[in-house]
Amino acid sequence: MSETGPLLAAAFRAMDTAAEIAKGQAGTATSKGDRDMVTDLDIGIERAVRASLRQDAPEVAFLGEEESPGGSTKGLTWALDPIDGTANLVHNLPLYAVSLALVENDSALLGIIDLPMLGRRYWAARNQGAWLDGEPIHVSRLNAWPRPWSRSATTR
Repeated sequence: MSETGPLLAAAFRAMDTAAEIAKGQAGTATSKGDRDMVTDLDIGIERAVRASLRQDAPEVAFLGEEESPGGSTKGLTWALDPIDGTANLVHNLPLYAVSLALVENDSALLGIIDLPMLGRRYWAARNQGAWLDGEPIHVSRLNAWPRPWSRSATTR
């Protein structure tokens, strides 16, 4: 698949919905393993994103962390972590995200990370680069980072 435009638009619509929901209260938190938990908010976001993507792209499979764990990403598949950082959410820390990817046969085509409480959205798509809030971003152009303990770093 080379054209991600319509699917990227569908992903943005779904993530707009998710970001609004993610600003709500966590609700009940339930343990789902040794060090992991799920909240009512996780479930609500996953259901809303699934419904939005099913409406806009019914031909694409969906894999959500909470209600469809362990599925396959063969073929074209959305993969969602409705709240990445649930422990922070539960403790009223604003550092959590909604993470959505589109993969094809285990190869990433696009991804969106939305930080709803910080009002930031990162996204990247194959052949379109990486973006933060509508502005292109890139890796540092430095060949090497100065070490804070090195002589050259202290003589500047």
